[in-house]
This record gives sequence, C-alpha cells and structure tokens, in this order.
Amino acid sequence: MGRVALNIWAFKIRDKSLGGHGLGALALPVLGKAVSLSALCLALAHPLKAETMSGALSKAYRSSPELNAQRADVRATDENLPAAKGGFRPNIYSTGNWGFLNQHLSLGSASQSSQTHPGGINLVVNQNLFNGFRDLNGINRAEFQIKQSQQLLRNSEASVLSAAAAAYMKVLRDTSIVLLRTDAVEALELQLSSTQIRLDRGEVSRTDVSQAQSALAQGRGDLSVARASLLGSQAVFKQLIGETPKQLTPARAIDGLIPRSLPESLKIADREHPLILAANFSIEAAELSAQIAKGQLLPTLNLVGTWSRAQDYSAVAREYNTNASIVAQLNVPIYEAGIGYAQSRQAIEKLSQTRILADQQRMQIHMTIESFWANRDAIRETIKAASDQVEASEATLNGVREEAKFGERTTQDILYAQQLLTNSRVGLINTQHDRVVISYNLLAAIGRLSAESLNLAVEKYDPKAHYDKVQNKWIGFD
Repeated sequence: MGRVALNIWAFKIRDKSLGGHGLGALALPVLGKAVSLSALCLALAHPLKAETMSGALSKAYRSSPELNAQRADVRATDENLPAAKGGFRPNIYSTGNWGFLNQHLSLGSASQSSQTHPGGINLVVNQNLFNGFRDLNGINRAEFQIKQSQQLLRNSEASVLSAAAAAYMKVLRDTSIVLLRTDAVEALELQLSSTQIRLDRGEVSRTDVSQAQSALAQGRGDLSVARASLLGSQAVFKQLIGETPKQLTPARAIDGLIPRSLPESLKIADREHPLILAANFSIEAAELSAQIAKGQLLPTLNLVGTWSRAQDYSAVAREYNTNASIVAQLNVPIYEAGIGYAQSRQAIEKLSQTRILADQQRMQIHMTIESFWANRDAIRETIKAASDQVEASEATLNGVREEAKFGERTTQDILYAQQLLTNSRVGLINTQHDRVVISYNLLAAIGRLSAESLNLAVEKYDPKAHYDKVQNKWIGFD
C-alpha cells in the first residue's frame, strides 16, 4: 500500500486490510463505502452545501455577541469626548416661581387686607474661563480613552475570529476521528468474524475469539467517545458561528500571513498588538487623570450672567422689577479638608500601577508569541513523524496479517497492530488540526488577525463613523 494521505485539508484514508473501506473528506458525514476522491472534491465544491473557513469566520464576525457588545462599549466611550468638551461650553438654566400672598394688617380698631400674586423668572448663564486646565486635560483624556476602547475592540475581533477558527477545525477533526473509529470498528468486526471461522476450523482457540471480542468492545467504546466529542464541538461551533455545522470544506494553515521570524513577530506585536497599544493609551489617560486631580488645587474663574424679572400684582395694581448683571467670579482654594491632595496622590499611584500593568501585558504577549512560535516549529516535525508512523503502522499490520496466515502470528498480534494503526492515524489528525489552529493563534498573538487581514467578505465595522458623528455634538439623542 502506498503512503497514506491523511491530511486535514485533503483527507482520505483507504486501507486494503479493511476490504477497501475508506474515510471520506474531513468533516463530511459518514459516506458510503469506497468513496472516490474525485467525488469528494465535487461535493466539497458545491456552493449550496459546503461551508468554508472564510464563510464561517464571516458569520462569526457579523453575529458574535461579544463583538457587538464591545462595539456598543466603544460607542459609549465615544460620548466621553462631547461630555469633556462641555467644560468649554456655557451652562444655562432658568428658574421660575408664582404664588398667592394674603396680607392682613391690624392697627387698633382698624384693619386692612390685601391679596397679591407674586412671581418671577430667572435666567443664569455660567461660562467657565479657567479651572486649572481640567477641561483641556479632560478632553485629551477622553481622546485616549476612545483610542484605548478601539484597540480593545480590535482585540475582541481577533479573539472571536481565532475562537471561531478553532471551533471550525475541531468539528473537522472530530468528524474525521468519528469516521476513522467507524472504519476501525468495522475492521474489528471483520476480524472477529474471521477469528470465529478459524475457531470452527480448529485453527485458533477460544482465547483468540475472546481477544477479538474485547478489542471490538474497546473499539466501540472509543467510537462512542469520539461521537460525544463531535457533538460537543458542534455545539461550540453553533455558539460561535451562529449556525449548526453541516458540510465543512477542508482548511489550511495561514502561514503566508505569519512573519518570517520570531524577532520580527515580536517587533510587529510591539507596534500593532491591540492590547499593547491599549495599555499605552491607558498610561496617557492615567497621566492626564493625575493632572486633572492636581487641577482641583488651582483657582477657577467663571463669568456669570443673570437676568431676572419679578412681578407682584393685585386686583388694583401690578408691579414689575427687572435686573440684569454680568459678574466675574474668582475662586481660590485655600484648604479643602485635604481631599484634593489625597485624590492627587491616589491618581499618581494609579498611574504607577498602569505603567506596571502595561509592562506586564507586553511581557505576557511576548511569552505567548514565543510559545506559539515554538509549537508551530515543533508541529511541522510532528506531522512528518506522525505520517511516517502511519505508513509504518500500515506496513506492520499488513505484514502481521500475512504472517498470521502461516501461523507465525497470533490474533493478539493482529489486534495490537490494528490498534497501533488506528492510534497513529488519530495522532496525525490531531497534529494537522493543531497546525491550522496554531497559525490563527499566532497571527492573533502578533496583533494581525482581523477581518481585513483575512479578506473576509463582510462589511467592516468602522468605529470612527460613530466617533465623527458625536465628537462635536452639543445636543440631541440620535
């Protein structure tokens, strides 16, 4: 038998020892026996039935609750900017009053009563001119907070896409293992039948039949476990993609998007990883928070304009009194119970904490990249070794069966060789699954996994669109 083609993106197993029973393409439902590779390719190419990795990731990008929630959070953070700009805008408010006044005056035997209706309206305009640079620093802090939230959105996008890719590959892997275990059970059933016939002929003992029965029971148990694992993978797929997996086409590692070396990957991460950029923006925002806290200790200057009109009228007379004024108010804090100083010291410590956390975040990302990079290099060698093991296991099984015909091998030898072949094929499926998943994880780890980098056929969400709408908004809910 030639070298087995066990490949997660072009998967086919055909074992002569199983009477020509083969496995179909990865992630296809259990197909009939002796499925041809050309028929599989036609099935995979059918646009109305097949699901691709790109299509699944596009669906996850559009429907992910995590992404939609993060987008809403970015839009909410955008409102920090017009709120901060409000410090340079006037505060205008009005008050009014109206009532009934009954007066009774007694002087000796004489008395006098009167009823009036006092009322008035007041209009106040308060414009801040200086408040220790808190308004200016608040605007700059809002800008950095918005940039930070946009980077967190990028990170959520990468997390959703990498999780969706992993879910896609798990369904492919587990479907393949189910098919593989199914063929293994069928082979064990044939082996048990063959052993029973040989027992009837007096060529083997009852022990050989018991061994074949035990192996078949083990194979059926492994098949049950594989089916349960597939159901779990399908549930995760539906949760992340939004649909039940049907017919998934093979997928490849995205090696073309990975930098050529580990040092280059680390440099790219320092420049582009959303969590590193978000941490840098958080430092800027924390520095401005410290300046805002210190600004409480500086004088404030306000320009206050007032206009009021009071009236008091009765049945016989009506009186009006109108006043208008513009006043500059200077407030110089002398001592505010130490609150301003405490808040300033607290903000400085928060800034120190933010810097430490940013360094920790950067080191964590570097460690993750180094780990994925090492696994990526190792998995290539592992795939080659696993392929060699499959080929050797096939040769071993065929040899053991030939030798058993001449009484040189026992039923136990055949069952052991069969189990070894099945395990080696499962191992190869797992390593090829890992290679694809690691490529997506590595691209996410350097900060470049996105709908744009994968060229997904989706309408890209642009957080700047909402930012542009609200950054200078004075009033309104839309």
